[in-house]
Amino acid sequence: MIRWANPMCYDQYMQKRGKKTMKAISKGRFTIEVYCILLSTNPESLLDIMNVNQLKFSYYKKQELYILGLAKSYEEALSLVKDMVEETYRETGDVKLREYYQDRWD
Repeated sequence: MIRWANPMCYDQYMQKRGKKTMKAISKGRFTIEVYCILLSTNPESLLDIMNVNQLKFSYYKKQELYILGLAKSYEEALSLVKDMVEETYRETGDVKLREYYQDRWD
C-alpha cells in the first residue's frame, strides 16, 4: 500500500505534474522517468530513491510504502533529498526524518 506525504516534496518539473503523477502511480500506471523518495524499508537507512517502475515488483506490493517526494531524474531526487535533510536539521537540530515526517500521511 502506498501512503503519500502531505505535503509532498517535488522537484521543479514535478511541481506542475505531481498530483497527476501520484494518481497514475496509485492506479499502477507508471512512467519511465519518475523517481520516488521513500522512507526506507530498512530501519538502518533514512530514505530510499527508486524508479517508480520498481514499485511493480511483488516485494514492494506487499510493503507499506511511505512516499515523501517525486522527482523527474535521479539527480533531481538527490537534490530533493538534500533539501529535505537540510530542512529537517534546520527545524529539529537532528536528521531523524522518520520522526519529522511521521504526521504527514494521507
